[in-house]
Amino acid sequence: AVSLLQAGPSRFLIHMPTGSGKTRTTMEILIDHLRSSLEPDVTVVWLAHSEELCDQAAGTFEDLWQKQGSRHVSVLRLWGGTRYTDPFPKGLNFVVTSFATAYNMLSSENSAQFELFLAIKRQTKLVVVDEAHQSTAPTYQAAIELFAGRNASTIGLTATPGRHTI
Repeated sequence: AVSLLQAGPSRFLIHMPTGSGKTRTTMEILIDHLRSSLEPDVTVVWLAHSEELCDQAAGTFEDLWQKQGSRHVSVLRLWGGTRYTDPFPKGLNFVVTSFATAYNMLSSENSAQFELFLAIKRQTKLVVVDEAHQSTAPTYQAAIELFAGRNASTIGLTATPGRHTI
């Protein structure tokens, strides 16, 4: 999967049963991708529907990166009304956000929040959509497309694929 991600923007769907390790498997792919990246500024955005899934993703990434990471990665936790006020960091970034926060960020009239969205978008090389089968709503599609753009790959995770995938 890492070599496919490096080949250019692509879309993938990871389909595994509930409880079989979709998050862990995807994190291993992300870590390999970030470790092998030659670009100095790379951001991975993880989109999830609930705070619980956001927290699980951030925690799993931090645990695995601590053991396997090769350089510093900034982990940004953007969900549940969190306001990020620092300048968006250069280098490697793992951004975890809920769909609600992502959509609010991109449609915000607050210039600082919109600037944060633009900074994330400029560096995003990969977007992961947790529970991808639930992301058919227009607001969710807008968040996915606006973060991914034309330069980023997208990985959808689901236990129940079908016509309701990304």
